[in-house]
This record gives sequence, C-alpha cells and structure tokens, in this order.
Amino acid sequence: MTTRLIRFAIIAVALLLTGSLLPEIEVDWGDEATNVAVTLLLVAAVFGLVNTFIRPIARLVSVPLNILSLGLFAILLNGALLLLTAFLTDLAFGPLIVVGGFPPDLSVDAVTTAAMGSFIISAITAALTFLIPDT
Repeated sequence: MTTRLIRFAIIAVALLLTGSLLPEIEVDWGDEATNVAVTLLLVAAVFGLVNTFIRPIARLVSVPLNILSLGLFAILLNGALLLLTAFLTDLAFGPLIVVGGFPPDLSVDAVTTAAMGSFIISAITAALTFLIPDT
C-alpha cells in the first residue's frame, strides 16, 4: 500500500513539473492551494488509471511497430496515453489539462507536445523512482 502511494506521489510530482516546464501543456491549477492539490490529484489519478489498465494492452499491440522503429514508437504511444488522459479528464471533470490545444483540437502540435510531455514525465518518474527507495 505504501509503495502505491509513493508511486502516486511520484506521478503527481512529474505531472506538476511537466505542466510547469512546457507552456503548451496548460493545467487549470486554480488560485488557491486546495484547488492546485485537487487538480493535481485528479489528473494524477486519471493518468495512473490509464497507465494501469490501457498501457499494457497498447504496448502489447504495438510490439511490431516498436520493433520496426527500434523503440521510438513507445514515445508516441506514451504521448497518446497523455492525450487520452487529457480527454478522459475533460469528459469527467472539465478541461483541467489541455495538451497542445487538445481537447478539443487534435493537431500535429498536440501530438508533438504530448510526445515531449510524455518524455519529460518518463524522465522525471525514472529519476524520482531511482532516488526514492521502495518501502
């Protein structure tokens, strides 16, 4: 249970830093500290659910494309999962996170922003997972 909470906190921190580093990823933080915390927890929860349930299936289906692209397709897959998180969050709670104009507009800018965002999230998550030992 403690390990899951630590991983959830790592994802939340990675989303917070990514939203701060990339101006194309707009997160509706609100004005008060409680709004920031609630927004961060909601987006992190949706992102965690997408990574838990959809990512393994998507990775299995995309194995041939990953082999052909020498693993570079994984970046696009992670970007697509970030876009899916933005879409599901928009459906459930309103536009809390907008990635390169998506939702509502899916464009090349949205896909490239999502790929950059997923790369940053992966790097931050890997670094924090390495620094914080499992309990």
